[in-house]
Amino acid sequence: MNRFLTRAGLAFVTLAMSASLSFAVTVVVTSTADVVTGCATTGSPAPGSGGCTLRDAILYSDANPPTPPARNLIAFDIPGSGVQLIAAASPLPPITAAAVVDGYTQPGASPNTQAIGSDAVILVSVRGDQTLTRLLTVSGGAGSVIRGLTIDVVDDGNNFDTPPTAVTLASCCNVVTGNFIGTDPSAFDGGVEVDGSDNVVGGPAPADRNVLGARGDSVIVLLAGERNLVQGNYIGVDASGAGGSPFAGLGVDIEANSNQVIGNVISEMFGGGVAVLSDGNTISGNRIGTDATGTFPLGNNLLFGVHLGGSDNVVGAANSTNPILGALFDGNVIAYAGGDGITDYGVRNSILSNAVFSNGFLGIDLGVDGVTPNDPGDGDTGANEFQNFPLLTSASGPGPKTKIAGTLNSAAHTTYRVQLFSNSSCDPSGYGEGETLVDEIFVTTNAKGNAAIHDQVFPRIPPGEFVTATATDPAGNTSEFSPCVIVTLVDPPPPPPFVTITRFLEEGPIRVAPGVPVEVPVGVGAREEARETPSGAVEIADGAGDACQATLIRTGVGACALTFASPGTYRIRAHYPGAAEFLGSDSEALVVKVKEGSRD
Repeated sequence: MNRFLTRAGLAFVTLAMSASLSFAVTVVVTSTADVVTGCATTGSPAPGSGGCTLRDAILYSDANPPTPPARNLIAFDIPGSGVQLIAAASPLPPITAAAVVDGYTQPGASPNTQAIGSDAVILVSVRGDQTLTRLLTVSGGAGSVIRGLTIDVVDDGNNFDTPPTAVTLASCCNVVTGNFIGTDPSAFDGGVEVDGSDNVVGGPAPADRNVLGARGDSVIVLLAGERNLVQGNYIGVDASGAGGSPFAGLGVDIEANSNQVIGNVISEMFGGGVAVLSDGNTISGNRIGTDATGTFPLGNNLLFGVHLGGSDNVVGAANSTNPILGALFDGNVIAYAGGDGITDYGVRNSILSNAVFSNGFLGIDLGVDGVTPNDPGDGDTGANEFQNFPLLTSASGPGPKTKIAGTLNSAAHTTYRVQLFSNSSCDPSGYGEGETLVDEIFVTTNAKGNAAIHDQVFPRIPPGEFVTATATDPAGNTSEFSPCVIVTLVDPPPPPPFVTITRFLEEGPIRVAPGVPVEVPVGVGAREEARETPSGAVEIADGAGDACQATLIRTGVGACALTFASPGTYRIRAHYPGAAEFLGSDSEALVVKVKEGSRD
């Protein structure tokens, strides 16, 4: 799943094996006091000291750094029942030596086992004073692990604009997993700031899930370093995954390159869900604006679901398989935002295989200026190069499949990825969102930049629903959603074909003997939207009373003879009356001047 996390991946393996590992140094926290005692030097409580404190344990571990890849262990065995509160009046000592700080070692504590929600029992709470800007910092010792703790900073209502950070990862390859951070109703502030690289917040297993919150203008997770992974967390929602309070301004803020945000629930922000202000990041498999099931609205109240301010990012699944042939995945659910579902100011941002619906404005807004009209040949530039969207003409079928037809006009001789979506309703703008991905196809434009879209979706889309589409070019620029077309039971007729008279005569006068038949070739060609070649016959008339019928052969061509009665100017026109579901159509008139005598 993770193509670039290597040292952080090692931290995951070590964490999974921690129950059977021996640690270089083990120090046990036995006191909730916020002081430094002799334990900071010896690693053991002195008689009558009241026990080792968390400050002691960090200082002792830092003073005795392990030889990589070994780690130290900071365990907990604080006497008493219920949650043990460690109230920190100043920042804790920074962790500079690799250590596992494991709150689940406190007797009675246990990690989460539920796929949805959290039944974690956390019995050690670390709460920072309201004057703090940072509480717990990992500044060295690659591979440290923070797990099984509740970590908060008191919010007195005066730090709305300058909220503190509960956990800061300033070094490489650390893991924050199985914690409740910024969720205590008597504290509320917190958040995780990742300034280093190759760190992991959360993980793929239920036990790895952090429940993360904050309030004010806070960002719950700030990624200011590269190649970090945020996975499987509840961000802005409570431990049930079903509710929360809209306190934080932003769920995840990505300010550095090559990060991944995968499989999280990110909802209940009063601002937006995820802001990407850098390049080469992946936002995949998240539920943004919903509960943990992806169905119940929680929303991101004022702004966007996902904002793209950088380039070369992926929102969804860049390599999803065709859902008809095998399940896709890793698209996001992006719903119930107060503004646009996805806003995009960058280029080469691929927006693929997501479920985007019930947002306040557009599903995808390139340039954040409302619907961006298509331009012939797609030569304009801007956000995602203002990639043209497809124009669907029909979605129909009384049988088990829904037949979808349309066109795409864009750059010539280019192959585009077209994704098709069903929607229970159409956006009030008339331009859709994309509630359910039903298929994807690849189309190649001709010399004029046109490509036909034809697809059959099984099982069929219920009549009365709406179909929309996006187009993505080879560089990864995804369009806005197309206008909606409603699904009907009746197949529409193919569009009128082109009817042409072959210019068998050069421009200018010709000479024919009166009454001599002249063969007139004609062609009837289906437009790109049609699948079949028109059949039947074409009526050819000279405008002066003479006419003939040309029977079409399989290639859509035919010929018949006209006899020009006398010299003069004739306007020859061909009329195709229609056949086999094709509508009728006429050619342009061909003007011919006839002179007495033999043909030149």
